[in-house]
Amino acid sequence: MRCSRNEIEIISPVGSYESLHAAIQGGADSVYFGVEHLNMRSKSVNNFNTADLKEIVRIAEANHIKTYLTINTVIYNNDLPSVWRILENAKEVGITAIIASDIADSLSL
Repeated sequence: MRCSRNEIEIISPVGSYESLHAAIQGGADSVYFGVEHLNMRSKSVNNFNTADLKEIVRIAEANHIKTYLTINTVIYNNDLPSVWRILENAKEVGITAIIASDIADSLSL
């Protein structure tokens, strides 16, 4: 069975504004990214922080693409205040969805 372009969502990882713009130019339908220490790419040279969320959403909405915030590390008790802060901020700025890998993340929602 063949899928049409309308049935496929092209999701691109981004970790900087440069890669966000490249994903948009490349035709991505959505982007996924992490912030601070709660994502597997946190040791990367390019990494967004919570303050970037509003601008990421603004750019994405202007280009009609979705935003997926990843929280894909193991969450420990001492991480919960950060998780709550980041999730509240994500909700406030209009992130499309959260990609979480630890049950503790969903308990925070």
